[in-house]
Amino acid sequence: MFMARKILMGLLALGVVGGYSSGFHQLKHRRAQHQAMQEATRNDMARRCATAALEATAQAPALRVRPVTQ
Repeated sequence: MFMARKILMGLLALGVVGGYSSGFHQLKHRRAQHQAMQEATRNDMARRCATAALEATAQAPALRVRPVTQ
């Protein structure tokens, strides 16, 4: 009976360690995935803004900024 209890305690301890390591792995993976999604959103927004600015200057050439000369 004493041996079965030690084996059970050992298995439970391994389960706790395995569970925590699995949880930390998932947190790390989700953080990397979240950062990749944020970067993709930023890149998409930058592309849209640049495209809109180019279209606006193409439609109204009089609004283009000219360098100041002295």
